[in-house]
Amino acid sequence: MTGILIPFTPVTLKGYLNSFQDLMQVLPEISKQVLNDKIGQAVSQILSVVIFQNLCNKKVMREIFKSKSLISFLLLLPVFIMYTILLTLFINPVTKLDTDIILAVKRIFEFLPLNLIVAITDFGFSSYFIQFLIPIFLICLYLRKYFTFVLITMGYFITLPAIQFIKNIVMRDRPDVHLQRIAETEFSYPSGHSTTVFFMGLVLLYLVNTYIKNKTVKLILFAIIIIWMITIPFTRVWLGVHYPTDTIGGALLGSAIGSLFIFFINQAEKV
Repeated sequence: MTGILIPFTPVTLKGYLNSFQDLMQVLPEISKQVLNDKIGQAVSQILSVVIFQNLCNKKVMREIFKSKSLISFLLLLPVFIMYTILLTLFINPVTKLDTDIILAVKRIFEFLPLNLIVAITDFGFSSYFIQFLIPIFLICLYLRKYFTFVLITMGYFITLPAIQFIKNIVMRDRPDVHLQRIAETEFSYPSGHSTTVFFMGLVLLYLVNTYIKNKTVKLILFAIIIIWMITIPFTRVWLGVHYPTDTIGGALLGSAIGSLFIFFINQAEKV
């Protein structure tokens, strides 16, 4: 196991997203940190084949663009961009509507205990996702899908700086303090919890759908994952730390990144 190669600080992570070239250069380094040098180099080669070499193969390109996950990404990304632009253009009326929704949610669900909601929302926080990577690693190890795990981990570590990068561009303030049940002061859009939950949720749905054969177990796991994906954004609004439009933006961004990495996983397994 190699040592830490990249300092994961907000400043350096933001710098990785300055250009697409920088981002592609950092992917192999992140993969090396996840497992080891040899696997990181192998993943780098796989990405090179999937992303670059196949671009020159018309037959491969036709197959690639039949991929539902890639089509989803190509649809979701511009939708997220347009949604973000419209949000910034009409920020004042949107914020007023958002505030009314927060007040309505707090009034209707006033009976929910604060400690319970805080405990639930913590399972959408980025630091807890390391715990989710452990069972995914064990599943991938059992299935001998090593590159699948590396790609999922890479997607996770790319999602975090992507969130911070967009927050620093949009610079939307959090809801007013009188709306917050717990204090949070960083920029509000997009919701980091919603983004990471939808990214990981889509990946988990893909793994369940692909590798779980028992229909009953599959339906139960589907229900648990979908409820989790819906509940986390709800808790952010209930706590008053995010506007509803923040959680929608996070869901769109997380779904886009998740779709892209599901596509990578599918292509890597064909190499």
